[in-house]
Amino acid sequence: MIETLRGLGLDYAIVAAYDAVPGRLAVVAIEKQSTRGRFQAAVAVRCDDRDVELIGGRSAPPPHDQVEKRLRAAWRERGGGRVATPSMAPAAGFDAHVEVLSAAEMRARFGGDVTAAGIVPARVTLANATPRTYGVTVPLIALWRPSGDLVRPLPWADARARLVVSAPAAGWKPPDEVERMLLHDRVLKPGERVDGIVLYPTGAYGTVDVVVIDDRQARAVRVQTALPTTR
Repeated sequence: MIETLRGLGLDYAIVAAYDAVPGRLAVVAIEKQSTRGRFQAAVAVRCDDRDVELIGGRSAPPPHDQVEKRLRAAWRERGGGRVATPSMAPAAGFDAHVEVLSAAEMRARFGGDVTAAGIVPARVTLANATPRTYGVTVPLIALWRPSGDLVRPLPWADARARLVVSAPAAGWKPPDEVERMLLHDRVLKPGERVDGIVLYPTGAYGTVDVVVIDDRQARAVRVQTALPTTR
């Protein structure tokens, strides 16, 4: 996937590449600076010994959505297997709840208001009440802005840099303590529940967009819900 992205000659930087579910799901995140502010698109690639599937979807308003079309075409040319988009049908029994932390909760967790560092922390709770196993990867837990932009979580290296620059004056907890609060990629088995903190760039958000991977059928399922109003 990285070779495919580089071969396209896009004006995007590869900011993350790792196994979300070792041996089954890898994630490559690409990013660029646009005229509308910071933009991050996440591309998930499911791999096993039989097939490779690029899981795309609407990443941002034009012209960014053209990137996915070019990426899919290049992936096909490389013989990379099936190309699909996440199903818009809800995953019945899989619940995703995302809530931006209030100022009081931020002080309790971080020791201060981290929005001063350009960070919006959200508490993410995922509950799998289905008989299926799902792969969960943090870059695919996104938020929609009222403007129509889809915003991905901040890569930890970026969030850490923002915290380190502002920490001496702000007085919040060291980055290592913040990192221990974060939600991490994992497999969510039937009946399991997980929660943690996910960090987003500063902005107003209205809708949650979560894509999870059905491990058995190797397909993507999208869960969308409204973002609760911050207290």
